[in-house]
This record gives sequence, structure tokens and C-alpha cells, in this order.
Amino acid sequence: MKFLKLKPVILIALGYLAISFTFISCSGEDGTNGVNGNDGVGIESTVDNGDGTFTINYSDGSSFTTGDLTGNPGNDGAPGDDGNANVLRGTLPLEDPDPINDNRFSFNLLDDALGLGLSQEEIDNYAYFFYLKDKFGNINSSDSRIAINGSDRYTRITYTPDNGNVRCFFYTLEDDTPYFDWDGNNALDIFIVVAIEITLNGKSGERSNPVNELKNVGVDVNDYYALLAYFGLKE
Repeated sequence: MKFLKLKPVILIALGYLAISFTFISCSGEDGTNGVNGNDGVGIESTVDNGDGTFTINYSDGSSFTTGDLTGNPGNDGAPGDDGNANVLRGTLPLEDPDPINDNRFSFNLLDDALGLGLSQEEIDNYAYFFYLKDKFGNINSSDSRIAINGSDRYTRITYTPDNGNVRCFFYTLEDDTPYFDWDGNNALDIFIVVAIEITLNGKSGERSNPVNELKNVGVDVNDYYALLAYFGLKE
């Protein structure tokens, strides 16, 4: 039950008519709380369907899949600055022949002494270029049947991608007989390895071919110094 509070106010003036006013205050007590409403429906999860659409799963078990939200391709960005790619270089001294075959020099791309710093998992991610440096500072490509310093010798390289083993065989140009010269008279001094990372085409996913790419831009891969110059590297 609500009660009305009456507050009389009397105004008295001499010589004038007295008027009385009564102000009424309607101030009731607070009512009881009402019943809580039902819980609303929320989002439990959103799933990317991989085709430009998304599925929204609601807390009541229902779901909604949007249309394809894929936008139009953006404009090509401005060309970036020329870089030197991911190029690694390692060297090994040509000191002793292979103990099994003395016209062969063997090593592994993972050898710490070579200095490439590759892991087993990374071996197949690079293309390799091999060079031989003599004691006079000349650098020769170890490409098959490339004469060494105009001499009658050449090399053959075998490389096993699965384990990183590299073998360099020395032969004579005249009759392909093995070349034996490890008694100090051999002028060859350093074996050089240049590793260039193989990239993936963003659209096709195909692996790049550094050899073809270098040849297409006029770089002679048999010329060690031309390779360094192209990538902005110093000896």
C-alpha cells in the first residue's frame, strides 16, 4: 500500500487574505525484482573454410556460412631494392686425397670445416656451385671437363643430395686416366662451394632453378668472380 504524505504550509499576511497551500509527496517503496529473461544466443566458434567463406557456429547449435568474401587482387607493389639473395660460401683446403681413391677429394656439405652452416634438412634447399683455387690465386670452375689453368687436367664432381657427400675426381683430358699429384707439386690449394637458396614460386609453388636464372641474366656460372659480382659479394 502506498501512503501520501501531506505537508501543510500556511501563509499569513496582515491585512490580506490568508491562503493555505498543501504539497503532496508521492514517494512509494521499491517493488520486488522481476524474473530474469532467457539467455541470448552467442557465437561458439568461427571456421575458415579455405574457399573464401566462413562458418559461424552459435551456442544454440545452429550455424551460418557466409558467401565468398575473397576480395579482388591488389595492385603489384613497387620493385624492392636489389639484394644478394641467400648466398652461402664455404672453403676447404685441398690437403690430402681420399684414403680410398687417391685421385679423389671428398667432403660433406655439413662439415664444420667447410663453414656453410647448413643442417641436414636444409641441404636440398640450395643449389651448389664448385670451384678450385690454385696457389697462385686463380679460381677455376669444377664443371665437368673444364681444364684446370689450361693444363691437361679436369675434374668431375659427384654430389649426393640425400646426405650431402661431395666427391671431386681428377682426370687427364687426353685419355681420362686418373690424375695423381698429391706430392706437393699440385698447384691446387682451396676447394670453394657457393650455395644459392632455391625459392618457391608464390603462384605455382614450383622450385626455382638458380642455374637457369643466372644464365638468363647473362651470368657465367663458371666464372667465380662474375657470380660474386652479381650478388654483390666480396672475395
